[in-house]
Amino acid sequence: MPKYDLICIGEIAFDAIGAIKEEGDACSLLSHVSKSFGGRGANVVAHLGAFGLDVLLVAPVGKDFKEIGGEEYMKRKNLSSSGLIASKVRDTPMAFVFTKVGDAITYFYDGPLHTEFDAYRAHALSVVKKFPADVLFCTSSTPELNKVLLGLAMGHLRVFAPAHELEHYTSAQLKGCLSNTDIFFLNEIEAAALERELGVKISEVGMKFGIGLVVNTLGEKGSTLYFDGKEVSISACKPKAVIDTTGAGDSYAAAFVAAYLKKKDYVYSAKIASSMASYMIEVHGAQSEIPTPKMVLERAEQNYKTL
Repeated sequence: MPKYDLICIGEIAFDAIGAIKEEGDACSLLSHVSKSFGGRGANVVAHLGAFGLDVLLVAPVGKDFKEIGGEEYMKRKNLSSSGLIASKVRDTPMAFVFTKVGDAITYFYDGPLHTEFDAYRAHALSVVKKFPADVLFCTSSTPELNKVLLGLAMGHLRVFAPAHELEHYTSAQLKGCLSNTDIFFLNEIEAAALERELGVKISEVGMKFGIGLVVNTLGEKGSTLYFDGKEVSISACKPKAVIDTTGAGDSYAAAFVAAYLKKKDYVYSAKIASSMASYMIEVHGAQSEIPTPKMVLERAEQNYKTL
């Protein structure tokens, strides 16, 4: 199997994103609808690929993947399809996202993710056991699989970004994942859920579980980094406008990891990540107009006195 910079365990989904113009009790009017491939796993690898990294997405897809343009999408993004496992029965996962400024609601069809989980689990395990990469990025919506895979990747850089699924983890699953994590991403809502489940403040999570870096993203308030017993606040990079926040956290995490692999500097990486996220919230869709690394660097330099 070829050598990759990073393996991502996550989902690829076909996204239909609608911007709410007028909201009603039984029916709402949309001002804009976009259709594209997304999903946390696909968002992460698309943004990492934009930084020139060679990445592999391990994900389940449906029997309709080629028909709906999935194979062409992978080629267009210069992504390998060797990490995908296709169902013969179910269709590809779909996300129906309805957004308004500062808020969004998502309805998700999980395709073969859970109904054919055993096959997906065996496939993911076979890939990670060979581990042809330097980094494992776990953002799958399957808690038990993330726990097992993070445990297998000892000696490699292990990134854990459970997103809103964190609220569905048991205490044992969370502890298992966190004990085998080097970089942990979560937002304000997820941090509150973590504290309720484990009784541990976000500022104490890294020390308790031996995590090298905890990144708490705070939207327009920026982010807070916890590492080496320190707490460092990073202001948010200013966007020109806020159009759609879908996938902003995925773009942030991907850009952070790409920058960290280059510079090995947490603060620098957070500023690059914030710059990337600022671009993505200016447009509809999580992958529609991914900026170049040069554009990301230039905006970061304009927004921060030092990188």
